[in-house]
Amino acid sequence: MEVIRCGTKKRIISSSSCLSPRTPLVHSSQRKSTQQRRNKITRRSLSSDSASELLANDQSQVTVPSGHLPPLSIMPAPILLRSLMITQILASPRLLSACMPLMKIMSSSKSFMLNPDRNPLLHTLMRKFLYDHFCAGENGKEVEQAVSQMRALGYKGVILGYAKEVEPSLLAEAANGSSTIDPIIEDWRVGNMRTLEMISDSDFLAIKFTGAGPAVIEALKSGAPMPEQMAAAMKEICDAAAARDTRLWIDAENQKYQATIDAWTVELMRTYNSRTDGKVPIYNTYQTYLKHTPTVILEHLKLASKEGWGLGLKLVRGAYIASEPRHLIHDTKEDTDAAFDACTDALLAQRFPSFDSAETGAPFPPVELFLATHNEDSVKKACQTQHRRVLASQPLTHLGYGQLQGMADDISCELLQMCRDDPTCSTERKVAMQESLRNALKPNAFKYSSWGTVQECMQYLLRRAVENQGAIGRTKQWAAAFRGELWRRMTTLGR
Repeated sequence: MEVIRCGTKKRIISSSSCLSPRTPLVHSSQRKSTQQRRNKITRRSLSSDSASELLANDQSQVTVPSGHLPPLSIMPAPILLRSLMITQILASPRLLSACMPLMKIMSSSKSFMLNPDRNPLLHTLMRKFLYDHFCAGENGKEVEQAVSQMRALGYKGVILGYAKEVEPSLLAEAANGSSTIDPIIEDWRVGNMRTLEMISDSDFLAIKFTGAGPAVIEALKSGAPMPEQMAAAMKEICDAAAARDTRLWIDAENQKYQATIDAWTVELMRTYNSRTDGKVPIYNTYQTYLKHTPTVILEHLKLASKEGWGLGLKLVRGAYIASEPRHLIHDTKEDTDAAFDACTDALLAQRFPSFDSAETGAPFPPVELFLATHNEDSVKKACQTQHRRVLASQPLTHLGYGQLQGMADDISCELLQMCRDDPTCSTERKVAMQESLRNALKPNAFKYSSWGTVQECMQYLLRRAVENQGAIGRTKQWAAAFRGELWRRMTTLGR
């Protein structure tokens, strides 16, 4: 095992819209002493005692596999070239601003000229210049191929969602009361069941409640229970996922819906997360740019502990800052970063502030945590915390990491490097280390993607464009990283 390395070039990273230099986990001046410490344990089995000794000797450092190459060296050349081309386009504020109004029109246009599903030329352009970078495919065969490519790179799995959303013109309309079947809910159910068939037991199905249409949106706004048809659809989806041992996460949405989304999701967790095997198949999403999020997490921890079910948490910073009431959001990005990291650390340590086992009469509940973030500092801190707990034989919270397809590939590739055996590690050293410990030290890395026709994915693609528009500096750094990796390959004959 080797300390993570960053290659010969200093990489610059960003966290959301704030830029900060990336710091290596171990400085070069420490490498000699670190190597000496590693040599001491070469001929010993890593039992719990020797793991504790390693922890005591190297308390602040994360030991992970490294191939002595930059993280982006993992990317296949065709994907690297496409990523460079797309990121160069997205890094241009003028070009991006000019394209976004047209993308909005294409997302709902029924005309031959502006509907990418009807216009073959427009369809081809969108596929080559945007869709293929961010989306998994238009049908099951394309999705299967995209998922296979991700697994070949080393990803633990994928998070897949059906991209089709309700047309904006329908949001103001009431559901048709004359029909016993809401066609939008039915389309939503069919789309999610098809998505479930495309993934395996190591993957996640992403669920977006507002995609089920006006009747569901009205219930979310008013705090009502799920409409009967929606409840039946969710039961079918959850039962099918449970039979396949596949996990679901429920996406967070605008605050005018979120309280009801939380209530509906808690009901689902009561039903499906009360498993005797300790697995947690249903996850809720928590946005840490909101000041009250730690309170919501605490409430759900107490409920889970008291009622005897597991809590699945997908932690994000947040995606609706432009439309949320400002007073609900942290005053600065630094406050949001601190809240995200504090929640992560407390959940990994299984000591959440104000959680009192004596009060609930039950211990800390089974928890699974998924960090959906493009912030490298947060990923690094979580890795450090989890690795220290592994080496100290402390109780572990199941932890996963994920980034969007087409974004933050430097972070994703670095996680993948940690999952690979170190080519500089001797056979003797590999044999000495327990396989279970080696596996525990490897992070669970995922990629999030959506599928659907080009027009069905337009709203999803538009949000990706908005995210890049709001963080042009970060996007430029990604483009620079891709150029640097391409230059490295050219000057080292592709190595």
